[in-house]
Amino acid sequence: MTIYPEALMQQNAQGETPLILAVSLNASVLVLQEMLYRYLRAARISDLGGFYPVPLLWNSWVNVHKGAKGQLVLSDGEAEVIEIVKRNRIQMKSVSGKGDLEGDLAIWWHKMEMLEAGQYKEANKEGNLPFHVAAGAPPYIR
Repeated sequence: MTIYPEALMQQNAQGETPLILAVSLNASVLVLQEMLYRYLRAARISDLGGFYPVPLLWNSWVNVHKGAKGQLVLSDGEAEVIEIVKRNRIQMKSVSGKGDLEGDLAIWWHKMEMLEAGQYKEANKEGNLPFHVAAGAPPYIR
């Protein structure tokens, strides 16, 4: 990333950026942090399927992926993945505040916060942040 930061702007044949691939492959917080530092806009680029890094990360924690015909799409042992998703959902339901986050859930949440922040830090040419545009806020609210 240091030698060739322009690589972070590239997309493969499926439209995936290095950030999308890093999220999909469960890269460490430090890797995601460095990628966002070098190319913040990557958090707002989707692949050809319309998937952005935030929903991909969210789904990696709380959903079992299904294919076009409704079949389960699992890369690990099927039963293991289903049990992991069940455990993750139970963990999320038991959290009442950020102070309750620990272990893998805390790491996952930290990644979510970094990606979310990346989506909302870059203003458009009118000076509005994506959050303001999405909310329909007038330009004087910044």
